[in-house]
Amino acid sequence: MYRLLLLVCLLILPVITIWGQGRPSFATGKVLSPIKLDGNLSDSSWLLAPKLTSFKTTVPVQGGEPTGSTELMVLAEAKNI
Repeated sequence: MYRLLLLVCLLILPVITIWGQGRPSFATGKVLSPIKLDGNLSDSSWLLAPKLTSFKTTVPVQGGEPTGSTELMVLAEAKNI
């Protein structure tokens, strides 16, 4: 009985934790002019795009601070992301 109770707690606790945190979200930038896929982010669309930088680690510590920095930018237009 004790093992069953422990198993139920281990299965339900992560679900409750995830629901309590809410889902992260961010805004996409708009493509203002044609962009070149050359690895250079100097186009006006990339310069004005919102940046997501609030990443956390999952290993070795859930929700810990990462050792490096990461930036994510997404551009979108009517038919493309």
